[in-house]
Amino acid sequence: MQIVSGARSPVARSSLGAGAIAAGASVPALLAVLPLTLGSIWYVAADENREFLTTGRAVWGLVLFSTGLLPFIAFAVALVTARVSGSSWAAALNLAAVWLGGLGLVACGAAVLGAGGF
Repeated sequence: MQIVSGARSPVARSSLGAGAIAAGASVPALLAVLPLTLGSIWYVAADENREFLTTGRAVWGLVLFSTGLLPFIAFAVALVTARVSGSSWAAALNLAAVWLGGLGLVACGAAVLGAGGF
């Protein structure tokens, strides 16, 4: 087996490159955060929805609200955890970007399933 030296890894080795990867990974979460959070808040808080607001719909609204914020909370927790464990900034940002991108896609799916609008 031959090892190729100089092959480029998809993981950024500099903090600036890792920050760019994290910014790109935040796009799905940013697309989903407004419909999930504002739509849920509006539905629960609006007076005209009182007669339609059941316990199940209120719980579903809170689940959607939490799903909208979860990618950003996971990003912060992963970044702090990786830095405390001794990883470099680039490695910590890469790890946090994976969490942000993955949970951002879950949030986009939840926005689609939850009708997405407000």
